[in-house]
Amino acid sequence: MTAVAVAPLSVPGAFFQRTAPGEPVRLEALAQVKGPQEFHFYISGVTFAELAPLIGSELASTEALIFKMPPSLLNSNYWEPHTPEAEEAVREKMTAVITRDDGGTTMLWRSDAVAPGRHLRDGLDVPVELLLGYVFKVRGPDLLKLGEAWEARGPDPKDRFEWIAFRALPSGDGSIDAAIRLHDDLTVRVPGSVMAYAGAGNRQVRIVLTHRALFRRCVGAALRGYMMRCTGRVVSAPNEKTCEDFIARAGHGLTSHSDGDFVSKGTTYEFTARPGRTPWSGHPPTESPDGEDELRVLVYYDRVSGIWAVAS
Repeated sequence: MTAVAVAPLSVPGAFFQRTAPGEPVRLEALAQVKGPQEFHFYISGVTFAELAPLIGSELASTEALIFKMPPSLLNSNYWEPHTPEAEEAVREKMTAVITRDDGGTTMLWRSDAVAPGRHLRDGLDVPVELLLGYVFKVRGPDLLKLGEAWEARGPDPKDRFEWIAFRALPSGDGSIDAAIRLHDDLTVRVPGSVMAYAGAGNRQVRIVLTHRALFRRCVGAALRGYMMRCTGRVVSAPNEKTCEDFIARAGHGLTSHSDGDFVSKGTTYEFTARPGRTPWSGHPPTESPDGEDELRVLVYYDRVSGIWAVAS
């Protein structure tokens, strides 16, 4: 079947709609429940703009700590070639440093010399506060502005945008330090946290949520968007049971490719997904219980009834 690309973001809440027309689509997703209020969802090929409509309401009335700020968002006037002496001078005042690679040359951002209110590049009207030399405190809703600005210039694949949003920020340097240490594990176990996000310029996204309903919506956006790209049609959103059935099978990660794993049967469509082949997968089982075939997951959609089903 020749897929007809759906217009970018024609259906908010469906992923993969910014893939170039005619370009094959790959679904790589991992979904894990790690506690009653800790839900991990990792996915490739998704832009921040596609994720924003899902998480925007959750970020209202929050504050956030950004642990990795994309270099393109920072005020370019304060970059200079790195030297040991310059790094030492920054560390004396700011504890930590921010660097980036520029064609093989390491550049140092002189956070110790930035004028108040001048941390970000011109045109970005987002108030920020710099903590410990490299952590930025912002309002939760402003994360959406920063994500949009980051993608607008075409992010470098090596860029990283990582943050935790809080209902109430931890107070005191010791609490901030604890949040930084826990951030390395991408968790929402920091007191007061509601969401953790780690995105890269290569469109690999890891997000940790505290509400299962939002977790399901993210999974549903992946299923719906992938099926839309495969079929060239707008399809209905999967229901909660479909999302939960997918989650139950995606703990080791699932991968599907539109070129070889999708089948059109007229009014019904289906794709297969294989476990354990995502960038985040560990070592899942590779055989079915009878030892003959590789384990696979089948996702089915009937475009007449709008019914979804997941089986393995």
